[in-house]
Amino acid sequence: FPGYFNKSYWLPTFGCTDKNSAANQVDFAVDKLEKYPADRKVFMYINFSAIHYSNCHYVEGKKKDDKESHAAALDSQLPRLFEAFRRRSDTLVIALSDHGTCYGEDGYEYHCISHEKVYTVPYKHFILRK
Repeated sequence: FPGYFNKSYWLPTFGCTDKNSAANQVDFAVDKLEKYPADRKVFMYINFSAIHYSNCHYVEGKKKDDKESHAAALDSQLPRLFEAFRRRSDTLVIALSDHGTCYGEDGYEYHCISHEKVYTVPYKHFILRK
């Protein structure tokens, strides 16, 4: 997004087809974050590809994407990212999506459809305390 962010990064290993995309994105983000002085304010936006399909591989033995695998795509990596921010200072986190996803509701799967679940955008904000 030229003009909006000072830096923008994308690597093929960040894409949803890489089974380690969440870990790769968090590794990259933590590395960048640790290079900034702790007293410098940082705005970081991460578009996690891991929550897009397929994500069933994040749960051992799972063959089909579902809410559990969707959550697992990030649950193993977000604590590392949050800890990197905690080491710096109190941090405002805004976690949201650009859309919801159907996992079998009314017989529908995924998000490329017109459905209330797709129109319901997940959102949460909180403060990480140092």
